[in-house]
Amino acid sequence: MSFSAQRLAVLLFRHRLVVALLVVVITAGLAVFATRVTTDHSIEVWFLENDPDLLVYNEFARRFRADEIVVIALFADDIFSPEIVAAIDGISRAAEQAPFVHRVLSFTSPSILGAATSDPDFREKTLANSVLTGTLLTADARTAAIVVQVTREGNTFANKRTLVEALRSIVSGETSGIPVQVSLSGTPVTDDAAMRHNEHDLRLMIPIMIAIIVVFAQLIFRRLMLALLPLIVVLMAAIWAYGLMGLSGLRTTLISTALLPLLLAVGVADSIHVIAHYRRLLATGNTREIAVERTIARLLTPCFFTSATTAAGLLSLLTSDLEPIREFAVVAAAGVMAAFVISMLFLPTALGLLRVPEQRYLDRQSSSGLSALLGWLGSMPRAVERLIVPAFAIGSVAFIVLAARVQVGADPMSWFPEDDPARLDTERIDAALGGSVSLEFLVTTAEGGLREPAALARLDEFERWLEENTAISRVLSVADILKEAMRVAQGEESKELQLPKTTLVTDMLLDGLDRRGYQDLWVSADYSVGRLSARVPLSRATELIGQVPAIETQMKAHFADDALQVEMTGYARLMATMEKYVIEGQIESLAMAFAVITLMMVLLFRSWRLALFAMIPNLTPIAVGLGAMYLMGIGLNPGTVMVGAIALGIVVDDTVHFLTAFRRYLRDRMHVNDAIGATIEEVGRPVVITSLILAASFAVLTLGRFVPSQQVGLVTAIIVLTALLADLVLLPAALRIVPWRVTREPAAATHSDKP
Repeated sequence: MSFSAQRLAVLLFRHRLVVALLVVVITAGLAVFATRVTTDHSIEVWFLENDPDLLVYNEFARRFRADEIVVIALFADDIFSPEIVAAIDGISRAAEQAPFVHRVLSFTSPSILGAATSDPDFREKTLANSVLTGTLLTADARTAAIVVQVTREGNTFANKRTLVEALRSIVSGETSGIPVQVSLSGTPVTDDAAMRHNEHDLRLMIPIMIAIIVVFAQLIFRRLMLALLPLIVVLMAAIWAYGLMGLSGLRTTLISTALLPLLLAVGVADSIHVIAHYRRLLATGNTREIAVERTIARLLTPCFFTSATTAAGLLSLLTSDLEPIREFAVVAAAGVMAAFVISMLFLPTALGLLRVPEQRYLDRQSSSGLSALLGWLGSMPRAVERLIVPAFAIGSVAFIVLAARVQVGADPMSWFPEDDPARLDTERIDAALGGSVSLEFLVTTAEGGLREPAALARLDEFERWLEENTAISRVLSVADILKEAMRVAQGEESKELQLPKTTLVTDMLLDGLDRRGYQDLWVSADYSVGRLSARVPLSRATELIGQVPAIETQMKAHFADDALQVEMTGYARLMATMEKYVIEGQIESLAMAFAVITLMMVLLFRSWRLALFAMIPNLTPIAVGLGAMYLMGIGLNPGTVMVGAIALGIVVDDTVHFLTAFRRYLRDRMHVNDAIGATIEEVGRPVVITSLILAASFAVLTLGRFVPSQQVGLVTAIIVLTALLADLVLLPAALRIVPWRVTREPAAATHSDKP
């Protein structure tokens, strides 16, 4: 142990009560600030203030006030039966009064371009309407849609929940006793479902995680209070993290829901090592005072570096351009370091106040099956040992090849179980009505430009290209409205759709739309700004994201002059851009995490060679985890993309404890084989305990309903268990092969008489 660590340990032990009291006071103070943390679930928070896509979206929203929609679909044998038409009309009128609603469109709406419900030919005229059919009802008259446009104020998770609950209540009341099936979809509905799943999962998983920690600790330490101490440390660390958020004005976002499970999973590591080392010293006859003092002195440096490497893995997320991810990185790293500080300052005092365990419990621990297994690993037969490094090398290469094939991006519908109501409703609406998410195009030109037949023809041509060449099923603009108005003006029996050939006719038709309060939905009052509104199937979102470059190329080719400009925007566009930012940023963060953690290893071991050598058993688990994602059909999406950087910071902890102890034994002139055996005996038990707790805690996530959380939990558990094997099997075997190259110890210390 270093002189500075020994001196600090003595100082902390002498003033342990004062230090512990100080920690408690700080925790109480930060708890006050933790209650002041605010929440921001708007999509705008995921973009830089001057992001081009966000600027276009804000301009679109300023002009047209809404683009996010909820689609209420009604399915019946005949959608035109009087009671169903009355229900559609009732839902439409009531939904207009719901919170955060800008406008409601249905084929019964008075302002819509269609026949009045009192018209005796209402059915025939409505089905003949080229604008309504395919968007607000199907040609077979078995499905109708009510499209609810959501205001910008409704673009938060809390407000979406309020809106969706209000709409469900309205639908339930208006359709009671009517032979009709109803489905709701749209991003407000799926976002609400995702948030509910997250909340349900947290309520389910956090108690299970706590139970896992207590059960494992109780089995190992045989004392309930010792088992509860890691939880107390985690609770205090969480208060510090959230308190710092409140103190600095940071907000919680959707990603912040991962903070508490993360601290629960990783915050116990330092505590387990401290308690295990303390009990080991008691077992060798040391008093409580000496055991506490030596535990602090022995573990201060390795625990600092294990916490710092985990924090570094989290802080690598600062490479992201997205503010919520950067804020999460800072808060989570602060929580990890808080757990270290509390473990070193508060935990030793608590241990010193506890009664010394009975010797029979200590003896039972030393003779347990785990001790026998660790003893075998410490003196593994040479024939078995020679196979380990080649086997791990071959396996790592195979998983790296598989990892390179992991699909980037994900269908948002795959985030829900196949039997989830939100997924079933969305898939049904997508199939019947062509989609439940809007992709918008903002059209700008000179004043009066959208009255010109040439400009309208160019828009119409672009719409047809979108429908024929992309996942977009239907596009509407002022051009389509004018074509339908022309058809009606020529006589109801006409089926020909054509644009007006003169501005005079265009003015007459647009004036009619304006009187009905329908024009502002498609074009500004001075005809200089318009919109193309595309209905997109949410189940084909990934396909559409892949088509964005082709769409942008077509826009540049079709609208290359300054007379008419078209820009893609809308909520679907923002979602696609956000996913791109998240994935690209986190791939960079994994590389940054590797570089930063390697540098920290250099500082710890004072050797580039040993630092790089230490990364071998930590990159192997990452490769296995990513390769397993391919085998299990898990894509690299905003939910799973942070696994690599975070897991790298977690799994390196055990390597630090192992190599720190190993080098200490070598400095004591111990032979390599003996040093490995002594190292496994010293750190093997806490390494196994913390790894099993981590793996079990992350595996608990698979019990939830939100698929990205399930995937993160499963992949991280695989990585942690692989890291355990790498640290206790691969690392000792590798050290026996090349210890002199990485430790810089005299050659005499690298040989053993043991077979």
